[in-house]
Amino acid sequence: MAESATHLNNLGDKISGVGGRSIWGGDLGIPVGDQFEGQIDAAPDMSFAPHSRIESAGQSSAQPTNMITLPQVLRIAADAFEDIPTLFFKLRNRSLVSFNLCRALKDFAVSGRGRNVSTILDVGANEGQFACMARYCWPRSQICSFEPDERAVQKYLAVHGTDARTSIRTCALSEADGAMELRLAKVSAQNSFLVEPGIAMEGIRKVPVHRLDDLVKTLPPAGTMLKVDVQGFEAQVLRGSVRLLPRISWILLEVSLMNMYQGGSSVEDIWGFVRSHGFIYCAVLDQYRLPRTRVVAQMDVLFGRP
Repeated sequence: MAESATHLNNLGDKISGVGGRSIWGGDLGIPVGDQFEGQIDAAPDMSFAPHSRIESAGQSSAQPTNMITLPQVLRIAADAFEDIPTLFFKLRNRSLVSFNLCRALKDFAVSGRGRNVSTILDVGANEGQFACMARYCWPRSQICSFEPDERAVQKYLAVHGTDARTSIRTCALSEADGAMELRLAKVSAQNSFLVEPGIAMEGIRKVPVHRLDDLVKTLPPAGTMLKVDVQGFEAQVLRGSVRLLPRISWILLEVSLMNMYQGGSSVEDIWGFVRSHGFIYCAVLDQYRLPRTRVVAQMDVLFGRP
């Protein structure tokens, strides 16, 4: 998930492992809502509360556009000072950390069900934003990242290169092996295989594409989280992961509630796929509103096992 650099959170820009061995193929392995069609499954008992405040995707805020009110400022300050450690972590890593998402991840990590996350598959790693927040929330986890943009990978390595429990593979993921043309944006977090109206492209680069099922040979029996943020290409990544899904406990997806990308994954496609593989909705961890209308356009949604 390269998180879109247009995403904003309440404190600034959202530019928005157990076992230390690699899980890449070969001989190495790990030891040991709203606007959805159909009825949403009841969420499992979660002992954490996400911090996003969501309006219906079909409504716009009553507040004037591009303005922030005093009550909103006070609410932002109150939220921040409820979690001083995460606030300081955000300030130390301003370009990497979304406060709202990091705080929601942290709350999940200390909850009963979130404590057992030991392996994180970070698809759409970009410059290491999610890996940074995941390491803060799960200090002992093994983080295995995938990112096709070599420029972003170099920045990822500058942040995480000395972390023995973090690794990255320079490739994209889809439902078939091969090569695809990646559209390069001025801000690498907006790179995409799909056309995003209004986003200026700087070029096109052919990148290797693989199925996650072919790259990851083994996973622990429980405690794996799959995070996917790939600018509308989520369904293709999931279809290339069906062999691994029975061993995955949690899926964190960026879900678009409107047509953000030409030919992008629809919310109905995503919802139907995860339900068909035994996952149910758990929580919305973060959201993106369109700057002018304040309509909720995308959400970071956590799915889990019943």
